[in-house]
Amino acid sequence: MALKEQPLSRFPRFFRLTPPEERPREYFVLDFETTGLDPQLDAITEIAVLRVFDRQAAGMYRTAVAAERIVGGVRPGTKPSAVLIGDGVSLEQAANEMGRFFEGKNLPIFAHNARFDARLLFCKGLADFLPPECPIADSIELAKRAFPNEASYALDSLADSLGLKRFAAHHADGDVLCTAQLVEACYAKLGSPAQAVVQTELALGLQERPCPRCGSPLVCKDGFTQAGSQVYRCKSCGKKFSDKSVKKEAGEAKEPSGTAARGSSKRCRHCSSAALVVKERRGASTRFRCKDCGKTTTLGAGA
Repeated sequence: MALKEQPLSRFPRFFRLTPPEERPREYFVLDFETTGLDPQLDAITEIAVLRVFDRQAAGMYRTAVAAERIVGGVRPGTKPSAVLIGDGVSLEQAANEMGRFFEGKNLPIFAHNARFDARLLFCKGLADFLPPECPIADSIELAKRAFPNEASYALDSLADSLGLKRFAAHHADGDVLCTAQLVEACYAKLGSPAQAVVQTELALGLQERPCPRCGSPLVCKDGFTQAGSQVYRCKSCGKKFSDKSVKKEAGEAKEPSGTAARGSSKRCRHCSSAALVVKERRGASTRFRCKDCGKTTTLGAGA
């Protein structure tokens, strides 16, 4: 399916974003990262969708989206073409992958400040990839109903006030994890009929270490090796790893000591932090994820 962009002027003026009165057993949480606040002109850089079932994070789709730049068409006889800039997939590919993740389920989709996300879905043509009758609900409206005396309803402020776990703030995957916890906290405060199983913190199955492949904190235990080491499985990318394999990779990635080593140590190009974890290896270069700022950095073998 191809993307069909729409002008913002056609977005329905009275668009309902009311959360369900009762806590749904299953729902999705959606978040975008963009280059600005104009849903029509600014580009999408990250997409993340979290599926929650019985208070458990049942799966996540997340991807980086490369921006498009039109080149060519200046000289006579040449046609303009779109070139992807930056790491990530095209928006059309991301839309198709996102649509497959929803599996056609008409379930509530929560988003923080959902009016912006709804306009973005409409303007970029992504709404066509959602199930046809799924309602979009604003977690801000839900938070105002559950916690009417909060000074601010920004996600960071609510996370601090309610004691929610925060991962990779202002990145799509980290924001959907925090929003899901907020949704559970709100329904617990409102006295959902499922009060017996609802707690103020979403049972994410988070472990002490993130996935060594993709850096996701959404990790669960998955048996033991023959040697007795605990095996883990990443719910985001599906990678399985053990305590022993993590220690081995940490030993291989350890920087040598001394003045020369400090001068050549790998550091994040965004915040200069040395707290990097391997995200993806591509030939002679490696993509790292910074634990401090959450951004990715690509470094060569000699960096």
